Amino acid sequence: LEFAAVNRIEIDYMPGQLSVAHKQRYVDDYKAHAEIMASRFGYPHISFMDAKEAAERLGSTRYFGGTRDTGTGHIHPLKLVIGTAKVAAQAGAQLFEQTPATGIASLGGKVRVTTAKGTISAEKCLIGVNAHGGTLEPISAAHIMPIGSFIGATVPLAADTNVLPGGEAVD
Repeated sequence: LEFAAVNRIEIDYMPGQLSVAHKQRYVDDYKAHAEIMASRFGYPHISFMDAKEAAERLGSTRYFGGTRDTGTGHIHPLKLVIGTAKVAAQAGAQLFEQTPATGIASLGGKVRVTTAKGTISAEKCLIGVNAHGGTLEPISAAHIMPIGSFIGATVPLAADTNVLPGGEAVD
């Protein structure tokens, strides 16, 4: 968020995340999770939601409760990527899209990046990979963890719609 603000990148940040129980038997787990996060880890931003609060926040009576975390949120990822690319280009970086790197090596104070179509030599190299790019730079492989990301998109909803009136992310 700080990077986006400093560089005036509009990322459509929306605070809050709701984690919801789609079965009654999971409700106690969500309640325990909120209590543990507060008591053991001192995390003050998470609270338990009963079914009534979940319905109000989601605009749906399909869920039995869950947690609300106001210490997190969601952004428009494409706007962040495009904005970051513009900032990098303005700082003199060259971007090579759709050019998978097959190897990286230090050579005489420079970085040499090998691709299927040739090599690129640079003073510095920023490695940007997806969740499975750890083999490119073995030193960082132990620090890259694949994650799941699931996104649902709709046409823009009318302002008076009752679906997610607070704009929180949901998992």
